[in-house]
Amino acid sequence: MTFAEKNAHGVTNSMTAVDALAAPGSAHTFVMRNLIVNNRDTVAATVILQLVDSTGPTTTRLHKQTLDPDVTLLFEGIVVLDATTKKVQIVLAGAITTTQLDFTVAYGDVS
Repeated sequence: MTFAEKNAHGVTNSMTAVDALAAPGSAHTFVMRNLIVNNRDTVAATVILQLVDSTGPTTTRLHKQTLDPDVTLLFEGIVVLDATTKKVQIVLAGAITTTQLDFTVAYGDVS
């Protein structure tokens, strides 16, 4: 068994859910350590982090917070994703006027 630390980066897509950390491939498990979301827009944005289990499909809210402009959200929590059923998504509660929010996920890849 090996463990490799990794990061993933991306941007939101307004009210369309974006995979911050997709389900890993076969024989892998991802262990998410934290997720950082930065609001670089000029207005507040409500960020929803959710865990999606495609076997249900079941969506579990992990966190919801309104970020003022130039405010960063740090979600710290261990979330384990297996090869076929889980992913972490970011979705915004409203449309963004100018600048989509950027995010970074720190996770471990166990294989």
